[in-house]
Amino acid sequence: MNEQELQLVLDRVEKLLMSYGAVPADKINSGRDDTTILRPAYEYKGTYFRTESAVLDGVPVIIINGIDDEGYAQVGIDDALTAFPASSSDEQINSEIRKLLELDG
Repeated sequence: MNEQELQLVLDRVEKLLMSYGAVPADKINSGRDDTTILRPAYEYKGTYFRTESAVLDGVPVIIINGIDDEGYAQVGIDDALTAFPASSSDEQINSEIRKLLELDG
C-alpha cells in the first residue's frame, strides 16, 4: 500500500468518525503550525481524536489516537487508542470505530 492509498484510508476513517457525531476540532486545528504533519483533530464527547498511519512488522496500520485534554491535543500529544491493518474492510473499520466510541453495548 502506497502513501496515497494510506491517506485515502485515513480519510475514510475520519468520515466514519464524523458520521457518528465527531466534529472537526477547529480550535485545535486552527492553532497548528503549517509545517506540522499531523492530520486534523476531531472532537467527540470531550475527547480529541486524530488518525495516523504507521508500519508495524511490515504491515501498514491505521492508528486512532485520542486525548481528553485540549492543551495536549493542541500540541499533538495523545495516546494510541486503537490500531488495525490499513487493509481492513469498511465493515471492520466501522466495528473498530464503534468500539472506540463505545457505541456497542
